[in-house]
Amino acid sequence: MPVLNLLLLLLSAGLLALLLWNIEARYYIEGPCVRFTEDRYVKVGLYPGDAEAVFLFSADDLSADTDDRCLSQVLSLLEKHGVKGTFFTIPRVNGDEAAASLAKQIQRVLSKGHEVAQHGFSHRRRRHAWIPFFGSYEFRGLGYEEQLKRVRMGKEILESLNATVQGFRTPHFSSSPATLDILIKEGFQYVSDVRIHPEGKITNKRLLGVVYGSIYYPYFWETGHGRCLIIPTNGDYTWNINRVIRRPDLFLAKKRFNRYYEHRGVFCLLTHLHPLALEKDRGLRFLDSLLHHVTGEDVWAPTMAEFTRWWAARCSLHVKTEIDGELCIMLSTPDGKALDGLRLEIKHQGPYRILHNGKEVARGAGEDVVHLSLPG
Repeated sequence: MPVLNLLLLLLSAGLLALLLWNIEARYYIEGPCVRFTEDRYVKVGLYPGDAEAVFLFSADDLSADTDDRCLSQVLSLLEKHGVKGTFFTIPRVNGDEAAASLAKQIQRVLSKGHEVAQHGFSHRRRRHAWIPFFGSYEFRGLGYEEQLKRVRMGKEILESLNATVQGFRTPHFSSSPATLDILIKEGFQYVSDVRIHPEGKITNKRLLGVVYGSIYYPYFWETGHGRCLIIPTNGDYTWNINRVIRRPDLFLAKKRFNRYYEHRGVFCLLTHLHPLALEKDRGLRFLDSLLHHVTGEDVWAPTMAEFTRWWAARCSLHVKTEIDGELCIMLSTPDGKALDGLRLEIKHQGPYRILHNGKEVARGAGEDVVHLSLPG
């Protein structure tokens, strides 16, 4: 029996070592990358107002060929539940008619207060044109210059159609560290893939899919050109290709969201504007039920660009407290980023005052909740 216990112990230790060897563990076990959350005197909210967590809706494959009815149904659901969405758009168009169609779809999205982000350039590319259906994921295996060309061409097309492009998602998650370097160089503020960076040996395999569901907070990726925010996504629960998923897994989606909510995390839902996903009635019923569940909690549901601006500002916020007859809470935003709706929970019994960059912005006494709009 002792020998068996020893073998089990060694096996467990080996599995743990394998896991740590294959992933950058700090991205799964660390808290949010903010400078301050709370001390004995004050607690500063992670998100605007009274929000306890964040829900980000994203839909891939908006294009010139997107079905009007499908897009209308999705936009109606988002409006019904008061959720803003981010639509990752395939820029490539063939001819004036396609360009006009894409322009119309983009305008419909923007007119409802949602965001248009970039989804590669063509989504797929032909590897051997003489073999039918033998394609390749767009960015996989491409050199630096070709990737740069595709990113630039796609962004130029979307911007010519009045979209302000701040985010990027690689088709089929075919990004690499080179892709990230290009995106930062080209001014993208965030990247949202299922594949995460830096990757370990097997983090992009389905075996560790559970790992992707445990990254509660986005994190920054830096290169010599600057930095961007990495927003990991949760998988498309409505996708039904080849009967791999036989039904929208509403129970799993709600359960995973609840776990994020308990950790005060950022839950990013991945969906597709595709006949095998949201266009199906059951996919839309799934989305309706999930959005009802999510918005029943204290969540903030912005576009991904809005969240990125907030997160960058919140992570740069400095907070210092001192007691000298009264509590003095000193806030500073050295990067000049605005924070609209910052929530401070005062835990001190006596008088307090709040300074922002040396200027008094609030004063009071006793336990209190204060909401501030800090200018940039």
